Amino acid sequence: MRSTYKKLGPYIREVVEKNSNLSVTLLLGVSVSKEFIPSIANTIGTDMSRYKIVREKQFAYGPVTSRNSDKISIALLSVPECIISTSYTVFEIIDQEKLLPEYLMMWFRRPEFDRYARFKSHGSVRELFGWDEMCDVELPIPSIDKQREIVKEYQTVVDRIRLNARLNEKLEEAAQAIYRRWFVEFEFPMTAEYAASIGKPELAGQPYKSSGGEMVYNEVLEQDIPKGWNNTTLGSVANILAGGDRPKDTSPCKTETCNIPVYSNTTVNEGLYGYTSSARVTDPSITVSARGAIIGYTVLRLEPFVPIVRLIAVTPKDKFSLSYLYFAIKGFRYYDDAASAQGQLTAPEISSFSVLQPDACILKTFQRHTSVVLENIRAFRDQISLLDRLAGVLLSRMTKMESLEPTALGQDKLMFSSATSGAEA
Repeated sequence: MRSTYKKLGPYIREVVEKNSNLSVTLLLGVSVSKEFIPSIANTIGTDMSRYKIVREKQFAYGPVTSRNSDKISIALLSVPECIISTSYTVFEIIDQEKLLPEYLMMWFRRPEFDRYARFKSHGSVRELFGWDEMCDVELPIPSIDKQREIVKEYQTVVDRIRLNARLNEKLEEAAQAIYRRWFVEFEFPMTAEYAASIGKPELAGQPYKSSGGEMVYNEVLEQDIPKGWNNTTLGSVANILAGGDRPKDTSPCKTETCNIPVYSNTTVNEGLYGYTSSARVTDPSITVSARGAIIGYTVLRLEPFVPIVRLIAVTPKDKFSLSYLYFAIKGFRYYDDAASAQGQLTAPEISSFSVLQPDACILKTFQRHTSVVLENIRAFRDQISLLDRLAGVLLSRMTKMESLEPTALGQDKLMFSSATSGAEA
């Protein structure tokens, strides 16, 4: 073992601070993605004074590992304070001039730590990674200056990932606003042909509904829609494919032979499960989560991919309807359906969903308006993917601090430069 490896126990202490006076109201939980998240627990009638308080730069983790997909739920709090369930263990670093909380959190983010925690868990009914096991964790603890350097380099990459994610959110919001304007409020630009047909050519390009565009009532959709538009089913305008079993040749990371993404029924990393050698869906499509609390979670897939169990792929028959169907599907109300109330959605069910069928010319115009936005979203996603790989490299090299060569650091910086050059442009 390298000389810098030390047991964690002497550096940390458990903290048990109850919310006795109910001074803290922010209730959070801890996810397997190692983040504090809003709690979904039903707290009606619950005595919140028994909950534990977590302070800024303190850790919380769930000792039970047997139900967490081989991951341990642990996170570092970045807000002033919150409360969590008593099932969590809260701890803090004794001296932050010897061990940085952010450095320790980097260690906890390594997949090797998840495997270690599962291996060390014990119990006949529920497998637990208890406090004694946490104290027995061994990790390299370099000088505090070296820790700050490592954390700074890693945080730079993480900040860029978050920036790209926020930019993608803004881009999607912009496209969503256009969709709502055109297909909910029906204020799409009036075509020259229609304007001429009503004897008002000067209205070409003006908002349809507010400029006097004719509306007719549709009984299936139970609303007024533009004249000439209709309703149809999703299965009539798209090919619906239910995800299958995981491919046998699946790699957790992208390789020369396994370079086709495999997507599963989860919101973590937009459902990315791994990579395989051949695609099952080759055209731009939309995936919809089909089971559990995330039923209806919708993601646009612009590259060939493989959907696996509990994920449905929707591939438009007309390429010009891709953007439109993506936003239409995001607006579906799944929980109005009896099957969805049971937490499950099937391919035949989603195929039968009613959808507005706009004029083909309007669909082409909408696709043209939003295609640039979608391409930018894809570019930022590609950058995020590369940055995620770099973050993983930085985490893996925490075990090699004594032997880390300057050339290796240079390769990391080159990868970061490559990942961010598109965003800078």
